[in-house]
Amino acid sequence: MDKIVAVNIAAWLACAWFVVGLANSLFKLRHNAMGEAPKPTNPELSIVQNNLTGRVETLEENVDAVRAQTAREREADRISATARSAGIYKKIDEVSDRLTEKMENLERRVIEKQEKITLLLIRGSRHHPGSDSETPFT
Repeated sequence: MDKIVAVNIAAWLACAWFVVGLANSLFKLRHNAMGEAPKPTNPELSIVQNNLTGRVETLEENVDAVRAQTAREREADRISATARSAGIYKKIDEVSDRLTEKMENLERRVIEKQEKITLLLIRGSRHHPGSDSETPFT
């Protein structure tokens, strides 16, 4: 009977050892899954790790600040570019209107000159001796 009791105690101890080992593994897994680095066994490594962790956190904050500043600068550049492009388009429209007006004036003048030349040619052909008044061009 003593043997059975000893086996039962050994079985219970083995089960307890297994449960404690499983719980320890699960705690380690949860600890690593949460993103926390495992604690180093050497105290000097712990100091270095803490220093590096602090530097990383500082750098992350600096990156966030730079990103925010870059976003503000991009928005300011966009607003400035919009204002510049509006001014450029306004100038283009003004130049286009002036050129259209000048082209219309030139067209009018060319048409007037053509009409004057035609009248002069018709008058000149009527006064030319031996010309037929019906046909101005021979």
